[in-house]
Amino acid sequence: MMVHKIKLREEFADAVLSGEKNFEIRENDRGYQKGDEIHFRVVDEAGFAVNHKLSHTGVKYEITYVLSGWGIQEGYVVFGIRRMETNNTEATETCPWCETENTYPGWDVEKDGYIAICKTCGKKIFLCDECQHAHDFRGCEWTTERDAYSRTVTSQCCRGKIANKELPRDFQL
Repeated sequence: MMVHKIKLREEFADAVLSGEKNFEIRENDRGYQKGDEIHFRVVDEAGFAVNHKLSHTGVKYEITYVLSGWGIQEGYVVFGIRRMETNNTEATETCPWCETENTYPGWDVEKDGYIAICKTCGKKIFLCDECQHAHDFRGCEWTTERDAYSRTVTSQCCRGKIANKELPRDFQL
């Protein structure tokens, strides 16, 4: 199995990330084979890297089928791709309450979610970094509300809600 780091035009990146585009047409200058791993780097029309979530998420794809001949221009292939599941997952986030870094080995956001408990202070924290690298990330929707009566801050985003930070006594709303 080989690992191929290849460019992907920005206009196709969202379709690949969503799974809508599950194939590539490429010059076969690398000897693509079924089972090979693909890492995409999103580029603009001129070939310069652009800031796109597919380039930063670490999402890997596996070649599932390779077609050559049969009307495909000589020297080119069409290959099917499938997003690879990662079994070795880990989440790392800095706690906004006590400012310690927390690492959670084996954390799977699909199963465990985007809210964890700080190992130092015991408060709930959002795993924002995991959210930003999720395949369905569409931008941060973080909001914060301050309640003068209960003297707490409630924070929420599209992935969850935390309501446990007490405001300092001298805090003015």
